[in-house]
Amino acid sequence: THTHTHTHTNTHTHTGVAAGLLGIGGGMLKGPIMLEMGLPPKVVSATAAYMLFWTTVSTTIQFGIMGEMLWDYAILLWLVGLLSAVFGQIIL
Repeated sequence: THTHTHTHTNTHTHTGVAAGLLGIGGGMLKGPIMLEMGLPPKVVSATAAYMLFWTTVSTTIQFGIMGEMLWDYAILLWLVGLLSAVFGQIIL
């Protein structure tokens, strides 16, 4: 309903701000809230992963713009993550 939409939007906005100020992952706070809203665990997991992806992209862009990105390490770790994901999906 209309009231629930505003309530959940406000809750998630405040949760995101709190997570950013405290330096903790938003999924750690938003996951239980979405479960409490009655969403299925698979939906909660996918939504948390989607939010994490965009948070990571924005942080990477910020570090790149500020010149703080260690590109050799970034590329190496990206490759390790990619190969690990492929290994996990295909072999395991």
